[in-house]
Amino acid sequence: MRPILSLLTSIILVFSALQAGIPDENDQQFKAFEDSLKSLIQAGNYELATKIYCSRLMEDSANFDQLYNLNFGPESPEEGYKYLMKVLELYPDFIGTEAGLIYCCFELNDLKCMKKHLIALHDKSGMGDFIEEYNRNMLATVEPDAIIFTNGDNDTTPALYWQYIHGFRKDVSIVNLSMLNKPGYIKRFKHNDPQVPMSFSDEYIDEHLDPVDTTTIGERYLPEGKKWVSIETPEGAYEWEIPATKHYDSLGSDASEKNALRVQDIMVMDIMRTNQGKRPIYFAITCSNVNLMGLKDYLTMDGFAFRLLPEKRGAIDPEKLRINLFEKFKYNACINFNSVTHCTREPWYRGPLYPMIKGEKKLAQNYRSAFLQLAYYYYQQDEAGIEPKPNTALEKQYAQFNELSSKAKMYLCLKCMGKCIPDSSIPWTNENIVIQVGRIYSDKEYFSDAVDYFKKALEMNSNLPAAHFLLGQAYISLGNEESARMEYEILKTMDADMAEKLLDIID
Repeated sequence: MRPILSLLTSIILVFSALQAGIPDENDQQFKAFEDSLKSLIQAGNYELATKIYCSRLMEDSANFDQLYNLNFGPESPEEGYKYLMKVLELYPDFIGTEAGLIYCCFELNDLKCMKKHLIALHDKSGMGDFIEEYNRNMLATVEPDAIIFTNGDNDTTPALYWQYIHGFRKDVSIVNLSMLNKPGYIKRFKHNDPQVPMSFSDEYIDEHLDPVDTTTIGERYLPEGKKWVSIETPEGAYEWEIPATKHYDSLGSDASEKNALRVQDIMVMDIMRTNQGKRPIYFAITCSNVNLMGLKDYLTMDGFAFRLLPEKRGAIDPEKLRINLFEKFKYNACINFNSVTHCTREPWYRGPLYPMIKGEKKLAQNYRSAFLQLAYYYYQQDEAGIEPKPNTALEKQYAQFNELSSKAKMYLCLKCMGKCIPDSSIPWTNENIVIQVGRIYSDKEYFSDAVDYFKKALEMNSNLPAAHFLLGQAYISLGNEESARMEYEILKTMDADMAEKLLDIID
C-alpha cells in the first residue's frame, strides 16, 4: 500500500503542488497532491482537505476531471462519504460531489441515500435530458437480467437514475469498469442483488486485487505485453489474445509500453468464466478499445451495447438492432435537442439549462452509426418486396416492414435516421461519412436524396473533389445537365483528371 505521510509533510506537499499547478496525473507533483490529500482525509482533517481541493477547482476548473479523481482517494467508502459530505456542506453547488457520493452509497449498498444523491445530481444538471435519454436507450438495448460493463460517469450514473428513480430495467447489473478496480466495489456486486457471478473469495479480492499494491501488480505482469486466454462456456469457447492494458513503472520496461493487466481486466475475465452463460453480458458502445480487452471478434452491436457471445458473428444483429431502433428507443431529446437540458462539464451549478457541448455532439453520432450500420446491412441484401412511394409516411412503411424489399428497408432506415437525429440541431461531424450516405442513396437510384447529402458534405468542407464529382453524377441522373456542368467547372480547379471523367459522363 502507499505510505501515509505525516500531517505536516502532507500540508507542505499539498501547497507545493498548488503553487506548481496540477499537471498530468502521472506527474510526480500530481501524485504528491493526491497522496497528500489522502493523508489529510485519513487523518480526519476533512475541512482543510476540502478547502484546498475546492480552492484549486475554482482557480482551474479546466482540470476538473483530473482533480475530481481525487474524490476517490479514501480507502473505504465510509471515509469517502464523510469527506464528500464535507465538500457538499462547504460547496453545495459543486456538481461532481454528488457523483462521488452516489458511488460511495452504491458500494455501501445504502440505496436510500444513493437515491437522494441521484436526484440531486439530476437536479443540478449533472446528467441532462439528452444523456438521460441516451442511457435509457442503452438499458433498453440489453436482454433481461443482463450484465453491462460501462465506461465512466456518463453511461453509469444516469443509468442508475433510470433504475432507482424510475424503476426501469432494475434487472440489469450496471458495472462501471473504472470502479471495478476497487475491492469494495467488486464485493458489492458479489453479495448484493442482482448478484454478478464471480469465483474470487472476499479474502482473495482484498489480498490480490489491490490496484496500487506493488505485489499484486506483479501478479498481473505480462512480460511479452500480451497473453493467450481461453474460456470455456456451455455456449462455446472464447479464445483470444489479450493485450496488456496499463503501464506500471514498478514493473520496469519502456514507459511508452503497457506491461500488465488492470484489476478490472481480471474481473471481466473471471465474470465471463464464472457466469457460464447464466446472464447475458454486454459492453456499452461507449467503452474504449482498451476496455474491450481484444474481444472485438466476439462482440455484436445490438444498439447502444455490444453483446458478448462465444461464437464469432457479424458486426450487428440486424433483427435485434431493428427492434431496438424502431420499437424500443426514444428520440425526444434528439428531436428537441436545442430545447432540452444538457449535461455540463463545468464543476459548478449555474442554472437549469446548459448549451449543447462538444461531447454530446459526438455521443449523438452513435444514433446515426446504428441506423447507418443497419441501412448498410439491407443495402448489401437483394430481396424483392414492396417498394413504397417515397412520400409514403414512415410509420406506414414500417408497419409493413417484413414485406418491404431490402432496398426499401435501407431507404426507411436512412429516412428515420434523418427524422430522429435532425441535422439542423445535431450536425454531422464527419463529411466522409456524409459522402458515403450519399453514395448509398445514389447506388440505389435515390438521386434526389443523394444530391442532398453530397451538398451537405460540401457545406462542411468545400474542398472535396470526390463530393463534387459524385454530385455532378447525381445531377446527370436527374437530367440536370446545367448543374452538372457547374460541378465540372469547380472540379477543373481541384482535380483535372476527375473533371475530365465527369465531362465524359456529361457528354
